[in-house]
Amino acid sequence: MLRVQVGANGVPTEVTVEKSSGSRLLDQAAIEAVKTWIFNPGSKGGKPAPGVALVPIEFNLSDSQ
Repeated sequence: MLRVQVGANGVPTEVTVEKSSGSRLLDQAAIEAVKTWIFNPGSKGGKPAPGVALVPIEFNLSDSQ
């Protein structure tokens, strides 16, 4: 689970781990991926406003050959 601070423009301004996957490498991969996303920002008074989103990330690891 990641905690994402979202700017009024929808761009993540800070991404932190709220609940770890148990793997530092998977947590870091999730953070790097979410930093590239664009969110729909919340609004205040009818105008885009910064906010916070909790984003669940699910990993499916498989042994594909």
